[in-house]
Amino acid sequence: MFSPKVLRIIRSVIKFLEKTRLFPFAWDDARNKMTVIRSKATIIYSTIYCWHYPFYICFTLVQLLHSIQSSTQKGITDTYWLIMMTVGFRLISVTMYGPLLKRNLQVAYFNQIVGLDEMITKLSIPGSSRIMQKSAKWVELVIKTNVLAALTSSIFMNGIFLLKPSAPQYIYSVWPYKTSTCAFLIFTGFEFYTKTINLIATMLFQAWFLCAIMFEYTALCIIRKSKDPVSTRITYYKCVNLVNTLHNESYPTHMLPERIAFFGFLAVTSAFVVVRLLHNFQIVEQVLVLQFLATMLIIPSVILSLSGQIVKLSGNLKKELEQSIVNGKNFKLHAKMVKSLRPFGVRIAPIQTVHSYGFPVYLGYVVSNFTTVLVNYAHLE
Repeated sequence: MFSPKVLRIIRSVIKFLEKTRLFPFAWDDARNKMTVIRSKATIIYSTIYCWHYPFYICFTLVQLLHSIQSSTQKGITDTYWLIMMTVGFRLISVTMYGPLLKRNLQVAYFNQIVGLDEMITKLSIPGSSRIMQKSAKWVELVIKTNVLAALTSSIFMNGIFLLKPSAPQYIYSVWPYKTSTCAFLIFTGFEFYTKTINLIATMLFQAWFLCAIMFEYTALCIIRKSKDPVSTRITYYKCVNLVNTLHNESYPTHMLPERIAFFGFLAVTSAFVVVRLLHNFQIVEQVLVLQFLATMLIIPSVILSLSGQIVKLSGNLKKELEQSIVNGKNFKLHAKMVKSLRPFGVRIAPIQTVHSYGFPVYLGYVVSNFTTVLVNYAHLE
């Protein structure tokens, strides 16, 4: 799954993040592994950078209250962007401070799954090369798609600032000396820098999270198809379980449920704008709204679907291993080994994992709330 080509792409991404001085990650070319940056300057700079999120969230909330009170057409578009900015900064803040808090675990997790990926390829299964090539292509597609989305969304988001620098979602809108060219350039540089870093970090985080759960799903599929002895498959099952535990510990506990809930809310909001209010937005804004809507629908759907399959597949694999030892040798030894196995999955709460019904529930939530908003706000055009 993590082919040399995929690792080269990941290396390029890590090198870029290292140059920003905002992420505690580096790439060791000698060992071809990710490492933790020990520089105190990077940690301090990252911490200072993260402090702008609470300020910006409070600012957009105040501006949102003023915008809601406006009944003009301009107020409607401003309200949408203020909602997106407020929720977006909350999501991005978790993306940024998560690596700071969990940097050692995240690096250990990455190196563990790359190492386990090399070991799993040695299992005896029919058509193993085809499965690995297919999974590697999917990982490559996920990374490239998210990188492209990050670059395009950054361009469009910065383009909106250039078109409407005095819009209420920007701090420049409350600056009293708008005739100052120097002040405008400073605010432009601030908006360009923060928006670019924030969007790229968010999309790359999504790409890595998707690759992580894709690996677990692929690993379970390979173990299930393996023709190796039961003891070997049990060992690999435990390895994937340990890697899954490390994956769950690598992120703040509230991150996934909060992200899924906010994505659902933003999907409903963006869908309503596309159906009823899109003509009120400029072309650049329309493109960005459509991109946001696609992201809010696709990313949670893939995460919930794959995460649900991990729980289901790990449970089915345990049952198959139990059946395999009934008529085999060393029944008592294998029975003890299988008894210690537990189905596992991606954590969505401290003691709860994402199950197969997670995606239908999310889809039902989005559709139900979208129809409710359409009916209750039929007067908005």
